[in-house]
Amino acid sequence: MPVFEDENELNSFIQDRIQGEFKKVMDGKGRPGQKFSDFLKEWWPDTDPRVGRHVDLILATKDHKVVGVEVKYRKNQKMPFSEGLDQALSYLLLGFHFVTLWHFYDSETDTNEVSMNSRMADNLIRELKLPVMFFSAKLRDKETLEIFKPVHVSVDYDWTTFARWVQNTISQSSITLENPLLSLESRVGKDMHHLRFKENMQRRNKGLMAWLQIPSP
Repeated sequence: MPVFEDENELNSFIQDRIQGEFKKVMDGKGRPGQKFSDFLKEWWPDTDPRVGRHVDLILATKDHKVVGVEVKYRKNQKMPFSEGLDQALSYLLLGFHFVTLWHFYDSETDTNEVSMNSRMADNLIRELKLPVMFFSAKLRDKETLEIFKPVHVSVDYDWTTFARWVQNTISQSSITLENPLLSLESRVGKDMHHLRFKENMQRRNKGLMAWLQIPSP
């Protein structure tokens, strides 16, 4: 019997369990009164609203960083090792400081498959130096999980410990994994397209912070 019925049930469960470990944990659909995709469409009509509509979770850290989370879960079928990576990367264009991809495998999934898929996804992200924090885990039940990536941990974790690991990864990886589109250096020759893009990304970040009601540090 699958641990969760679908990704929506898992997302709601995670949101409830990790609330105390972050300043804010929000459903990616948006805050009460306005959907995230509607917010994007109002202020940045050139942004594909489908990108914003599919953000699974939004985290705000205690040091005022905003994180876009892509969650993937398969209960009765195999999950491609790169599942959700394209969506996680697209969140960089929305102005998040960090993006992270979480792969969760059901309790009945073969451990060797989980290990192989996790390793392939991690290798792809690391070797290409993609600015995506990757976590992979096999669910034991609703309250415990076995972590496979960033490193394999044989001891079962609960959701609080998992959330603290995510928080620590964010704190320790501010240089290597923070959204590079928010800190683009000006090119020699003053490429106007590049400069406009950089300014637009910074505006999106500030707009996102304001929409989430998170003050600048």
